[in-house]
Amino acid sequence: MRPKGQISIGGVLLTLGIVAGGYWCVLFLPLYIDHWEVVDIVKKAFNSYGIVHDATLRAELDSGLGELKFVTHTEQALGQEVTKPGFAVSPDNPVIIADEVNKMLEVTFRYDRTVRLVPTDKVKVVHFVASQKGKFPH
Repeated sequence: MRPKGQISIGGVLLTLGIVAGGYWCVLFLPLYIDHWEVVDIVKKAFNSYGIVHDATLRAELDSGLGELKFVTHTEQALGQEVTKPGFAVSPDNPVIIADEVNKMLEVTFRYDRTVRLVPTDKVKVVHFVASQKGKFPH
């Protein structure tokens, strides 16, 4: 039996593991939750192919990515940086590739998210890819 007040290595390691896991969850878990929403938007676009016109599909994909609540991006407006909600989408991202010969479709959205690590103030860039590839759904 151990005398009262003595610290075990296992207890210290367990405590450090719990603290590190909590730190990771606070900083990185919101990014992965947002990524689930992005994957859902990409899957909806994939499944809508053939039902809606290509321009409508692109507009729905762009608006879905541009309206995410917890994601922001900065744009230049009148010489100043303005923070706006959602992802900044461009003509080349997200990518919709339809192969009519093989009846294959690929919808892909690549993006980066940044996290400022506390207390070091270092910036960590996390790369994400949401992609759905397969035969035409309709």
